[in-house]
Amino acid sequence: MTHAAPEGTRRKEPVRPELIICLCLCLVVLGVYWQVRSHEFTSFDDTIYVTQNDHVLSGLSGESLRWALSFDGKENTYWHPLTWISHMLDVQIYGLEAGYHLTTNLILHIFNTMLLFLILHRATGARWKSAFVAALFALHPINVESVAWVAARKNVLSTCFLLLTIWFYVRFTERPSALRYTAVLVVFTVGLMAKPMLVTLPFLLFLFDYWPLGRFTFTTFNLLPAANRALTQETNSAVGRIPALIYEKIPLLALALIVAYLSVAGLKFGTIPYDRVSLPLRFENALVSYIRYIAMMLRPTELAFFYPFPSALPIWQSIGAAVLLSTITVAALRWSVARPWIAVGWLWYLGTLVPVIGIMQAGLWPAVADRWAYVPLIGIFIVVAWGAESVGRRLRLVPAAYAAAGFGVLAILTAITHYQIGYWQDSTHLYRRGVQVTQHNKVAHYNLACTLADEGHHAEAVKHFRLGLHIAPNDPDLHNNLANSLVELGDMNGAKKHLQTALRLDPGFAKAHNNYGVLLAKIGKPDEARQQYVRAIEIKSDYAEAYNNLGTLLIRRGQDKKAVHLFTLALKYKTDYAMAHYNMGLSLLRLGKPDRAVRHLQAALRLDPAHDRARQALSKALQKG
Repeated sequence: MTHAAPEGTRRKEPVRPELIICLCLCLVVLGVYWQVRSHEFTSFDDTIYVTQNDHVLSGLSGESLRWALSFDGKENTYWHPLTWISHMLDVQIYGLEAGYHLTTNLILHIFNTMLLFLILHRATGARWKSAFVAALFALHPINVESVAWVAARKNVLSTCFLLLTIWFYVRFTERPSALRYTAVLVVFTVGLMAKPMLVTLPFLLFLFDYWPLGRFTFTTFNLLPAANRALTQETNSAVGRIPALIYEKIPLLALALIVAYLSVAGLKFGTIPYDRVSLPLRFENALVSYIRYIAMMLRPTELAFFYPFPSALPIWQSIGAAVLLSTITVAALRWSVARPWIAVGWLWYLGTLVPVIGIMQAGLWPAVADRWAYVPLIGIFIVVAWGAESVGRRLRLVPAAYAAAGFGVLAILTAITHYQIGYWQDSTHLYRRGVQVTQHNKVAHYNLACTLADEGHHAEAVKHFRLGLHIAPNDPDLHNNLANSLVELGDMNGAKKHLQTALRLDPGFAKAHNNYGVLLAKIGKPDEARQQYVRAIEIKSDYAEAYNNLGTLLIRRGQDKKAVHLFTLALKYKTDYAMAHYNMGLSLLRLGKPDRAVRHLQAALRLDPAHDRARQALSKALQKG
């Protein structure tokens, strides 16, 4: 006998477990990463992407959008307009509050985590294994860089569209239609505009066709043992679907190739030639890196912002890596019928690392990078999750046993991640950590030294500049910046020696010419200083600091009218240059133009409120005005 519900009442539907899992994932990630709200921008590429990028700082506008979509003015990056637009939107909404910019990264990471879970659960029906993969992705320390670094926005943003493309693709395979396929194409296209690394996505979709979607089988390949072939004879007809499935990916592959070409063609910061880093060394590092990323996944306690590219590798490492990779690949293919998740997870890992494995290099190229493992390690996490359940069954463990082990692993990863996030709180902590956990890392020593110098800690900065020079004695930047700190410490002879070395190594180094001019002016050689400033301007016609410094020499000679022209040029090329505004104000005051002087002195104080001399000069100008 059934009992009807009372009229006017509705039966309460139970909360779906998937929603509870998504909520738990969201809360855990928020709890671990919430500290990024108090973090600062770093000097490692955040300057390029946000803090010193005039186009981004202007927020969303017609001009900034045109710049984002164009190939011009991208000297230090490749083409990814959607990433630029996301940074512009953050500036438009939040200004330069780094914590809010990082919150956007965090929101994207949370969304990626939940989307990864939902994709795997929908495609496999395995709720808890899918949740474990998503939890590993969410909480693994190697993914901290992608979330806690503002400049890594392209990573979390592009991954969002990669996972959305897979989601729409899974929906398309459930009920194919032109509309659903169009959705796949559109989302993929948008994702490519966030980061070109998505070019491997057609390959991932083909893997998904094999498992978990089961749209074809590899059983005709002789890599499989006879027993497995016999077990799967009834499905061999599915092989005939492979050409159709490949044909289905052609539009996606065409888009990927177009964007790959645009990215390479649009590189303005220059690819690294093979005479600087040989092709054999690149292949050797690629092989070793595949193993190294797995080692970093298993032992994520010494992660750094930059890992220097090796000058050479022991032959046993590259041969050993090649043998190990080949062995695992063959084994994964042989097990692909009974355990298809091994082949798919392993090939996911191998394939998605290809664009950043270092055969083609540009800019400051590391040996490996934490952010590059953000998508590839999903494949390994799949192998771990499904493999753990398989091992548990073979050992006849009760589900509670390997569930407890899984929670234990996640607890350890969460603790390590919490500390790893802390190293990204500012430039000083980040670079100190890099120096601590890596060896022969010129980039870490150089960046730490520059940060210490900016903070006024010149004695410690000199120490790290010298350590950097011990690694790279012919680096003109290190000589130049070491000289600046030596000047601050009063060691003029030492500074002069390093500036001369920098100019010998790079005669076209405009900044070193300018700094040498500053040094010569300090030691009472204005004519020689003038020559250095003029040379700096000849090399770099928009060098605001050199125009300003040349103008100060003219002020001392009483040539204020000529100095005003130089300060005008300095402000033309650098409108927010406080010292040029101050010097312009002084010259105008001496030329009897107090009203104009007031405007520039006020601008100097607005840009640098602690500029006491500008405050005193402004007081005089106001009295005369």
